[in-house]
Amino acid sequence: MELNYASKGVANAGLATGIIGTALGAMNGANGGILGSLFGNNCGCGRGYGYGYGYDPVNRFELAQESALAAKDAEIALLKSNTYQDQKMLELYKYIDGKFTAYETEFCRINTALTRERDERICGDNAIVNYANSTFYPKQVADVTVGTTTTAAAVYNPIPRGGCGCGH
Repeated sequence: MELNYASKGVANAGLATGIIGTALGAMNGANGGILGSLFGNNCGCGRGYGYGYGYDPVNRFELAQESALAAKDAEIALLKSNTYQDQKMLELYKYIDGKFTAYETEFCRINTALTRERDERICGDNAIVNYANSTFYPKQVADVTVGTTTTAAAVYNPIPRGGCGCGH
């Protein structure tokens, strides 16, 4: 009996497909096999993508633990950030407070010098006015009232009274 080439080709194609399917099934395996990672099955231990490479399968309990640890890590990082920020703000406060203290000390020194100079000037001006009053202003002046000869003249000192220690 003579075989038809078309039917022989169909048989060869079916046999080849069966062999290839069996080989692929064996390589894919129940746990992903060698080809698991090529076709999106990352649960197995395919080359480079299995256990120990960061793609390990986890259950819900492990996932909840990992999530809780990640939340704690985030909270710790936030607390460290807040502590660092508080430390830097305290350093800035100390720096500014030191500058204000330095300015306050300088202003106090300037104010003391100005107060001393003001008091010295008041005493000096007072001495000049008293000299002018005693030297150039008559002590006795003629009175316009009939029958009297002279009246004591009042001297005028425009310098305000202060605690300059000069008797004024």
